[in-house]
Amino acid sequence: MSTERSPAVRRLLVITYHFPPDGSVGGQRWGGLSKYLARLGWEVHIVTAAAPGGKLDAPGVHRHVVFSSRPAVESAPTGSPGPVLADLYASARDCRLVGAGTSATPMQQITTSSGATVFVKWFVPGQDWQARLTADTGREALLWSQGWLDQLPAGVGHPILAAEEFGDGMWVTISRDLTPNLLRGKHLTLPQMRNYLAALDRMYDAFAGCEPPDYLATTEARWGIFWPSAVTREYDQPDGFLKHVARGWDLLDEVVDRDVADAVRTIVADPTAITRRLRPSFLHGDACPANVAIEGATLVLFDWSLATAGPPEVEGAWLANFAQFYRFDIDELLQLWRSVRGPKHDETAFALSLLGQASGLIPALLSDVIDYPDPAHRAFSRTKLDWWTGIVRRYQNLLNA
Repeated sequence: MSTERSPAVRRLLVITYHFPPDGSVGGQRWGGLSKYLARLGWEVHIVTAAAPGGKLDAPGVHRHVVFSSRPAVESAPTGSPGPVLADLYASARDCRLVGAGTSATPMQQITTSSGATVFVKWFVPGQDWQARLTADTGREALLWSQGWLDQLPAGVGHPILAAEEFGDGMWVTISRDLTPNLLRGKHLTLPQMRNYLAALDRMYDAFAGCEPPDYLATTEARWGIFWPSAVTREYDQPDGFLKHVARGWDLLDEVVDRDVADAVRTIVADPTAITRRLRPSFLHGDACPANVAIEGATLVLFDWSLATAGPPEVEGAWLANFAQFYRFDIDELLQLWRSVRGPKHDETAFALSLLGQASGLIPALLSDVIDYPDPAHRAFSRTKLDWWTGIVRRYQNLLNA
């Protein structure tokens, strides 16, 4: 047995704003030098802000892209408060900005003179990336103002107390506090999920046959927030998430089998081949457990900013993306959906909706599968990716129908 020690690996860390595929001279210099050093046995790590693009054809050179973050929201928007908000401010005992700090949606938590807590949420045109990509003009406030949310059936609710204009195209919604009853951070059992889906089913029945308002997001726009056209359009904006999705599109051919990658591109190239076979109705658009509270026997849906015109199966397919909230596997969720919907269930629409979701979710998962620093999260993301690629293989024959 040899006792000789292998030579220590020589490592170099380079921090540079520019690096290939960035075409700047500085980036090209570091690109060439890194390849040269790698051939000499160095392990080179590049930390860069340059946009990821294509496969890095340089063994031994590892590119780590750092994405900018949206600046923290430090103050509420300036505008013209309506009478409800003005009265609320006049009687407020305490008022503070809340949220993640880097959210694109400004929110305030207000404690009223009576001790009650309410939340003020602003819609500012063009400030939120999802709003830009789904042509949102104040969708949530309009749904409340025009009475659409009053049509929710028994057992389904919303928290909005008032909505009013704030000037210059801005809106505010004022909502009661749902904090004690939120589902965030909880894991639902199958019986709990059956009640959850049954409440959604009652909502779909209440709006069956109606003509949804024209300011709802289209199904194509809802799926398309992760497509290359959206990623390209938003890349220079400060929100970081779509930059990770851009990285996923770069990784698609490297990580995903060709038949799945080709099917994903087929959907993106002509989404109308799917959407023209779907009958639009009124959907919450993002009715995942992160946007739900349970108050007694009532399912309370909040954050209606992605309300969508599409069949219920579109919402059912979206719920398949949230395995972290369930104490059962996603195939059991699909079976439960079919059971709750009963004779109203449209299996073809469901399969097409799953394909549509997969076309964006597969690229969106790839950066976490490859780049995320936590091995447990990478493994979880890989499990999700494998499930969605299996969905594409199961139903891709429908793309040729």
